[in-house]
Amino acid sequence: MVSMRYRSVVTCTPHALSIDDDYEKSLLENDQTNHGDAKRDMPERNVKKTYGAANKADVLLLLSACRDQDEARRISRTLIDEHLASCVNIAKVDSIYRWKGQVEESEEHMIIAKTKSSVYEKAEETIRALHSYELPEIIALKVKKGHAAYLDWIAGNVGTPESG
Repeated sequence: MVSMRYRSVVTCTPHALSIDDDYEKSLLENDQTNHGDAKRDMPERNVKKTYGAANKADVLLLLSACRDQDEARRISRTLIDEHLASCVNIAKVDSIYRWKGQVEESEEHMIIAKTKSSVYEKAEETIRALHSYELPEIIALKVKKGHAAYLDWIAGNVGTPESG
């Protein structure tokens, strides 16, 4: 298995968050070049086949930085158990931010949940209820492109318990 580290190129303003399209394209090319036939182990019995290309805009990446790993795991597990996400990654991150007039630095744990816009409000409500921060980071990014079978898997595992 090839292990690669990617450096994100993200632009943040008070009104927008965008990922550099050229960088995104280079990641996709790198992924195809270096991973070739690598496939995610996705049990077919858990995937609904009704997603289709027209609904790709429904897929979201939901981000939230958490105080520690325990909080991140508790929130992640709840999102999965309540069918509000198909998968949640937890990554340790170093954050630098301005809070109440002071520049702060802290180690946090970022959750990256794969979900759908149709359950966003419930997912946000769940994160807010379980989060320890006074003002939790909850950001949703629309997925513009992706591996069709993986997007189908996300769609088939978010929503009602009957979906997978």
